[in-house]
Amino acid sequence: MNCNKDEAARAKALAERKMLEKDFVGAKYMIIKVQKLSKEVDDIDIPRMLTVCDVHCAVGAKVNGEIDWYGILQVPVVADDALIKKQYHKLAHLLHPDKNKFGGAEAAFKLVGEANITLTDKSKRMMYDMKIRYNFRGGLARSPHQHLRRTAAAASSSTSVDLHDMQQPQQQASNSDRKEKVFHSVSNNGLGSNNDNASDDNEYYSFTDPKFFYFDQLRDVNQFRANQIWAIYDNQDCMPRFYARITKVKTTPNFVLHFVWLEFDPTNKVDEEWFCGGLPVACGLFKHGESETAKETAMFSRTICFEKSKTRNSYEIYPKKGEVWALFKGWDIGWISDADNHKNLNYQYEVVQVLSDLTTSTSILVMPLVKIKGYVSIFIQSREAAPYLISQGESETLRFSHCVPHHLMSGTEKEGIPEGSLELDPAALPLNLEEAFPSVIPDVHVGCLTEYICAESEFSDFLERRVLQKFSPGQIWALYNDVDKFPNYYAYIQKVDLKNGKVQIRWLDVCPRGGEEKKLLQEERTIACGTFRMSNTNEVMTYTGTAAFSHSVEARSTGRKGEYKIIPHSGEIWAIYKNWRAGWTAHDFKNCEYEQVEILGHTDTSIRVQHLRKVDGYRTIFMPYRAEGSVKTIRKDEYPRFSHQIPFFHLTHEDGGKLRGYLELDPLSLPEESLSTDST
Repeated sequence: MNCNKDEAARAKALAERKMLEKDFVGAKYMIIKVQKLSKEVDDIDIPRMLTVCDVHCAVGAKVNGEIDWYGILQVPVVADDALIKKQYHKLAHLLHPDKNKFGGAEAAFKLVGEANITLTDKSKRMMYDMKIRYNFRGGLARSPHQHLRRTAAAASSSTSVDLHDMQQPQQQASNSDRKEKVFHSVSNNGLGSNNDNASDDNEYYSFTDPKFFYFDQLRDVNQFRANQIWAIYDNQDCMPRFYARITKVKTTPNFVLHFVWLEFDPTNKVDEEWFCGGLPVACGLFKHGESETAKETAMFSRTICFEKSKTRNSYEIYPKKGEVWALFKGWDIGWISDADNHKNLNYQYEVVQVLSDLTTSTSILVMPLVKIKGYVSIFIQSREAAPYLISQGESETLRFSHCVPHHLMSGTEKEGIPEGSLELDPAALPLNLEEAFPSVIPDVHVGCLTEYICAESEFSDFLERRVLQKFSPGQIWALYNDVDKFPNYYAYIQKVDLKNGKVQIRWLDVCPRGGEEKKLLQEERTIACGTFRMSNTNEVMTYTGTAAFSHSVEARSTGRKGEYKIIPHSGEIWAIYKNWRAGWTAHDFKNCEYEQVEILGHTDTSIRVQHLRKVDGYRTIFMPYRAEGSVKTIRKDEYPRFSHQIPFFHLTHEDGGKLRGYLELDPLSLPEESLSTDST
């Protein structure tokens, strides 16, 4: 302890000398060393010395060429007069020349006084705010004390200082990798953290405030728990793509987080080459690295969902359904061959909402988002684009840059904001938001809660079946009709434009054979099985996206050009009208009920079906109904009883395996009354 005290005294003496020489960056470095070594060295002087250094360091951090008065007072740009005056009195007390005799104290005292005068005078503050409003990158400039992605204390845990370190202050090596560059030790003497180093190793980032949701509450000290995994801002472009696992949270006498870094653990050659090339990684397998502590939470972005790997102390991190992620725009696995150039890029991004977890087919379904015009960071699902798959098997998950915290909007916040839109955390987005993302003016009445979010299945990913990559010319697909919303319209796929997310179709018209079909056609009722012919109008319709499509259809050509036969096939699931009879009127169809059946087989004159029943406690899970009379034969003249085909999945290991052999039906093809959790 005496050794530490002696070295601390020497460090303090060197700090005083550097203050006289106006080397306030070096002086502050030494003062922090003093604090780490001993608390017995004239504690009353340390806050005064730090305050002098903080003020002078803030003077060097210009904002659009102007002195940062907010930074000098250590207040946010939105601070009111009361907060400004309170902080001024606090700093003035520490800097007054009668009490503070250290080098630079008098000049610092004058600076905080001038800052107080400027920011408490409404006209002067207005003029000053106009001068600093736009920085050279086109984004709104903000004080580096509220709006910077602040660093956390990560200085060396060493308890001694050698003379070389004291004479040549430089950043210590507590990690061997680049993280240390970001999380350099900072002082928090005032209300915010100060820029303690003007070097490139400690770049500070400013960003625009969100309009409605206060994202900092996500990283409040009360949100931290042991065994959580958090995303942390990196040092490349300050996006939250580093990960740490919290090991211990200490709240008294001071808040301290104990955590361990998670390091990427490549599982194949491509991932290894990518990682070794220094390119950013946010998805995959991560293992424990170095341990660390932090005394503030500003370096943390949000908690991250993860799966514990079978390997000890390893974790799988992949995008989860409902999350918002940034993707590298223009990403290519070929970046590996030119990693030195690509790892230092000023990356551009697109943002997507994740529609499915990683499935058994090793792919993730995502939906592009677009920014709402006139708002800082409110996004909606794009109506001009279709969802698409990102494959894990081809290392495409390296395309994911980082998870973006988001807040779901209710639509009541302000006129012009649709229900279901998302406010994204600007701290996890590029500075030039207006330039970085396309903006749209939404249809407020429609909102953005589309079919992709509604009527969710319980286990299976039905959306994956209708992504654009599944479409090809010559297929026949079922589309949702405008009356009952079930998929009983049919169309021939003419062309698929993967680049622009568009599908060209030609409608199939029913060719009525019996009297009942002709009657239904006259009443403009849909017919789901029978003979269909490509429309004679030669009209081609173009769909942007695949939201109108349900499933591909097994259709057999009749031998005539453009004519197909569509009937239920063995193994398919169909909805039938309950209690149907020939001669049903429009009133009967409007008030009808449905039953779900599995097709057991068919002949030229009939189709054999087995009824399904709902499994207790589930919304979309069905099983064969084994009771007497559950198997029926539907004659050919009764085919209008078939309403529409229902996509389904066979279940195997879901819910611990107890659903093996059961079927999950697509909720978008089920009537609303069938989606309750009560059995029928």
